Amino acid sequence: MRYVDESSITLLDLNGFVYRKLIRFVSGTDPFASALSRFNSLPEESVASVLQKIPEDWGCTEQEKYTLLTYLMTRHAMIPSVPELLRHRLPYWKGGV
Repeated sequence: MRYVDESSITLLDLNGFVYRKLIRFVSGTDPFASALSRFNSLPEESVASVLQKIPEDWGCTEQEKYTLLTYLMTRHAMIPSVPELLRHRLPYWKGGV
């Protein structure tokens, strides 16, 4: 089983087809502000509520749901650092974080 390092975020290859098509749309000042605002307003209770709706026949124990919630919320807390990682790869970004 492969585990993801929970202490850092690693960018995927940004030279692929989709990246090349989308790069021009990431422009202006603070292009991620709206998305980050919505993302940061996602409460842990909402995520927990979704996890509780996992069907029993999937065989997911309460401990596994809790572990998944912990992992997701840890990653959620790291998301605000992603734009700074991308900044040097987005030539149309005019500033702001």
